[in-house]
Amino acid sequence: MLIRIPPISADTEDYLQLLIANIEQEFAHNLVQQIYISKDTWTAICAAKNAITNKLKQVAGNSNSANVFVKMF
Repeated sequence: MLIRIPPISADTEDYLQLLIANIEQEFAHNLVQQIYISKDTWTAICAAKNAITNKLKQVAGNSNSANVFVKMF
């Protein structure tokens, strides 16, 4: 994802928000797919989405620029 979505500025928070927005947009786009998978699988997918978002926020909190953020992540 970091390769596909380059930073829009040097600001870490701007980049973080862009990444989270892309995750949410992709998740919403694929939301209908939940009818084809088990409840346990859907729960795991939701947990993975939340874990990735939380990890992005954690790494962003320790980065002083978007480029450092990319390297750290």
